[in-house]
Amino acid sequence: MLRREKEDYLKAARSTEVFNSQEIEILSEVLQDCRDNQEKNYFLFEEKQDNNIAGFVIFGKTSLTEFCWDVYWLIVDKSCQGKGVGRKLLGRVESSLLKENSGAVLRVETSARKEYVHARGLYTKQGFKEAGRIPNFYSKQDDLVIFYKEIKVV
Repeated sequence: MLRREKEDYLKAARSTEVFNSQEIEILSEVLQDCRDNQEKNYFLFEEKQDNNIAGFVIFGKTSLTEFCWDVYWLIVDKSCQGKGVGRKLLGRVESSLLKENSGAVLRVETSARKEYVHARGLYTKQGFKEAGRIPNFYSKQDDLVIFYKEIKVV
């Protein structure tokens, strides 16, 4: 990943107007790790429209599990939201995992803030189930919401 590409991903994230500066900084570090880490701890898929980043997903194997994967970041540029980009990215994650495995569990952790309502709705529409919440996790009145989805070859 080139420096220019990293900035394009960050631009897409900023466009959502959902992430605070600390979250953008963490995303920047993860993107740097995607670029520098040859062990492939992170996988990144992107979708483009008109040569611009429409969205991207970063996921990776969950440590100490046999077949669990974490979706760390799923970001769709504000101008592309509601057009199936998030659904397509999640579908690509599932397809890639099922090429190598007969099944897997996907896990997503997200915020209960109102800004994340569309993200939570996307996960639900794509067959993820809410596994639980930890109240006041991120800050007062901002719960951690945990979703999961079991996938398998049919």
